[in-house]
Amino acid sequence: ATPGGDTQPAVLTGTTPLFGTTYTLTVNTVRDVASTPNVILANSQKTFTPELNGIFKEVYTGLAGNTLSSLTNAAVYPSQASFAALMTTNFEPPSNILDNYGQRLRAYVMPPSNGLYYFWISSDDTSTLFLSPDDNPANRIPVASANVSGQRVWTNPATQRSGPVSLAAGRRYYLEALMKEGTGSDYLAVRWQLPN
Repeated sequence: ATPGGDTQPAVLTGTTPLFGTTYTLTVNTVRDVASTPNVILANSQKTFTPELNGIFKEVYTGLAGNTLSSLTNAAVYPSQASFAALMTTNFEPPSNILDNYGQRLRAYVMPPSNGLYYFWISSDDTSTLFLSPDDNPANRIPVASANVSGQRVWTNPATQRSGPVSLAAGRRYYLEALMKEGTGSDYLAVRWQLPN
């Protein structure tokens, strides 16, 4: 750890923490800048779980087939992505980038108001959108799916749209999209509709 400046927190360096994993930071022999410095209590600890602000995208390359099982049954899934990135704008990665790959996009959504929400997914080739009734990824359930729907086409087939989902304002809900591409065009997009 190194000081970050007069008004900045300390900067931690080392191995990149894993998203969603709980860590405990232990601090010793740190003093404040008072004229008679105060020393932090020995073995002061803080537990934290790293989170990302945005949509975490993991891409798995070199996977033949165009079904989701050809992604989820691959030896590299889910722990050995070919590359990963953080997207901070739309829930829509770049299109027409590769052949024979799959991707997983993960995020938390925080509804601005109470009410019934709808979710859509659009893709080429196959995709499924999962939503958890809370912020726990283990509780996720499929709410929409698509197979070559047309880029940003939201009504073909009907399975692209979820049923109404009751969400509470300010709560975090885990959202995940899986997509598998064989050859040809490829894209993935997700949208939602607010109660109003």
